[in-house]
Amino acid sequence: MKELPVVLITHADSDTGYRCARKLLAGGHRVAITAEHASRLTRILLGQPADQVFAIAADLSDPQQYARVIQRTEDRLGRIALTVDGRTGSSGGLAFSPGLHGASAA
Repeated sequence: MKELPVVLITHADSDTGYRCARKLLAGGHRVAITAEHASRLTRILLGQPADQVFAIAADLSDPQQYARVIQRTEDRLGRIALTVDGRTGSSGGLAFSPGLHGASAA
């Protein structure tokens, strides 16, 4: 079975971020989720396999922390194919879609 792309969801503690993460996880994606406080990510983590989801607390406005999130995610889950802003559900000009299974980064 082909592995689905790794997705990084920033601001995953928002309601939109939560919904994106849960849909992607249900679809079999490996997902890294971020927020400034780890405790806000627990509702996404509950019941998920440890090899499918990775939670990281970070201030992504700090370039060093952002770079570290990318490095740690790729070390743990593999190359990131898509980054989704959990506040809006979008990646650049692309809106989040539950049918993301074939997505790749440009």
